[in-house]
Amino acid sequence: MASWLDLAQDNLAAAQELLDTGRFRSSVSRSYYAAYCAAAHLLRGKGSYPRVRGNPAHEVIPSYLESNLGRLSRTSRQQVRTDYSVLYKARVDADYRPWLSCDRDIALRAKKLCDGILRELGCHG
Repeated sequence: MASWLDLAQDNLAAAQELLDTGRFRSSVSRSYYAAYCAAAHLLRGKGSYPRVRGNPAHEVIPSYLESNLGRLSRTSRQQVRTDYSVLYKARVDADYRPWLSCDRDIALRAKKLCDGILRELGCHG
């Protein structure tokens, strides 16, 4: 049985593979889901938050990350929150707004944001 951390690592690898093969929209999506799974891993068992299908709701992840990362400086917590929000917006654009451009630069930025988030959460392996 896979854990949230396993799913984070799998999505991270998929994001890189999709980036390497020029499937930029899908790469952005997998970058986001790697960060989401890492956040779910970190947040499991930490208080009560809105859940969708038993998982943390996407909209609340940034604030819950910020409030549950006490080991990081305030500036780092705010940066994780901001980066996660930017990555979420990129994923929504990639998945639901086909009329918007999604090129290599956007996918690279999403992957970089994801890498930084996973590193800060201690989930980059």
